Amino acid sequence: YALFLDELGRPLEAFLYLGELMRSGLGDKEVVEMMKLLYVKLNKSDKGCMEYLAELDRKNIERLRERLSGEIILKPAPDFTLVDQEGKTVTLSELRGKVVVLDFWATWCVPCRESFPAMQRAVDKFRDDPNVEFLFIHTWEKQKDATKVAVKYLKDNGYTFRLLMDLKDGETRSNKVVKSYGVTGIPTKIVIDPQGQIRFKVTGSSSREEEVVNEISMMIEMARESYSSL
Repeated sequence: YALFLDELGRPLEAFLYLGELMRSGLGDKEVVEMMKLLYVKLNKSDKGCMEYLAELDRKNIERLRERLSGEIILKPAPDFTLVDQEGKTVTLSELRGKVVVLDFWATWCVPCRESFPAMQRAVDKFRDDPNVEFLFIHTWEKQKDATKVAVKYLKDNGYTFRLLMDLKDGETRSNKVVKSYGVTGIPTKIVIDPQGQIRFKVTGSSSREEEVVNEISMMIEMARESYSSL
């Protein structure tokens, strides 16, 4: 739409429209680059451009933090032990001292799959942080070879997630971990602070990558801050 406005000779409207996207937390790299071009076109110079964009970004962070402050919770995270795709046992309580992000998903879940490009960016962002752990828990399986299918899906799409399988219990026929967290729909993302307390629980996901990455990143930082303030 901004490109269309610019082509019509209305660069100021295009610039203001992109500014609104930025204020809504939807400004990706493409939006930022176009804003830079339009800024120069309107001002005949790039002087002050980076300062203007930095201020927009600062205000976005403030708004996101304020919104998430109203969503923060404090509830003990149920412990569990599952096996990852490499056959290693993972016990949640053994990850104390880290912020842990749980992503409950399934291969048949379209919104789960749509959120994965953003989640890969989040994983990459914190890859070198030893105090942040992402665990992608496949649950509510509908296929006999659920583990094989899940591993193949991640591999085929180039996702470097640590996969855990929450398979149906042979006796109860329920998926124990997802049930213990009271999950009613997927994807559900849960952020646990270093003391083992649930701080955020979000069901569903935006299809906008930048929005998802910013939200997850802020939740991680706030969970870390909450822990350090105890």
